Amino acid sequence: MIKKNILYLLVFLICFSLNSEAKIFIVKKVNNQIITNLDVAIEQQYLKTLNPKTANLDPANFRKIAEESLVNEKIKELELLRYFEINPSDLPKDVFMSFIRNFNMKTEKEFEQFLKSKNLELKMVKKKIYVEFLWNSLIYNKYGKTINIDENKIRKKVLEISKKE
Repeated sequence: MIKKNILYLLVFLICFSLNSEAKIFIVKKVNNQIITNLDVAIEQQYLKTLNPKTANLDPANFRKIAEESLVNEKIKELELLRYFEINPSDLPKDVFMSFIRNFNMKTEKEFEQFLKSKNLELKMVKKKIYVEFLWNSLIYNKYGKTINIDENKIRKKVLEISKKE
């Protein structure tokens, strides 16, 4: 009888522990690349770290924003791979340092400690920065010469807006 009760208890505990494990599932697919619920959770943490005001957003809305952010990133990566090899170690030092100065930090080590406190990895953040850097460079190189900026028109508009306020 005791053996039977112990057996039932073990089976119950095993079943309970299997059900309590976090399940990873596919949320979206962009071409052949998948986005999982784990990716979305990491993206949410990344976005909260970049902009603490996002923590005040409705959780369902914020989840959608994180998913859209990941889809956009995957699309950018796929397009960039047609022109470049994406290697975060190629991120220019001045671009990275400019990014970490936004967080009032002076060294990579300090920034890495900050990311660890937010449960983020430096390598992942560097990759995101590098993808954005390459994307902006690609867009500028492709379309930069076709953009005409009328500085006088912009000054007039800024003066108009400032007078209204």
